[in-house]
Amino acid sequence: EDVTLKAVRLDTCLSIVLLVAGALIFMEAKSFPQTPSEFPVWISAILIGLSVLLLIQSITNRHDDKKIDINKSALIKIAITAVGIGAYIILLPFLGYIITSFILVLSLSILFGYRSIKYLAMTPLAAVLLCWAVFSFILNIPLPGLLE
Repeated sequence: EDVTLKAVRLDTCLSIVLLVAGALIFMEAKSFPQTPSEFPVWISAILIGLSVLLLIQSITNRHDDKKIDINKSALIKIAITAVGIGAYIILLPFLGYIITSFILVLSLSILFGYRSIKYLAMTPLAAVLLCWAVFSFILNIPLPGLLE
């Protein structure tokens, strides 16, 4: 019962925080010129909608039997992931998108238990190159390169 109530309170608080964040982003994005504002307006509208759904669900499902089971190992993985993303943000301008992203995807794959050499060699490289190609050739948005 205690864990379920904590989960409900967490869902309620999280939905309110995300709702406020979505509203702030929406208001800020509306001050941009027409074309640059389209993407943040859509994303914030989606965030607001999903936050409202989460709030409704957290209020109406007070007696749900779902429980949250977070062990110490999961919390450590979450912390390592957050540090990895922080390091990614810092290193991106210096090492460029391809190298930094490959290191991040490879590191997180190992952290979350992938051990197949074939998987570790191919998947991070394919994911990074696919994203780079989409941004470079389809969206015409250059990603940071090495020492740019």
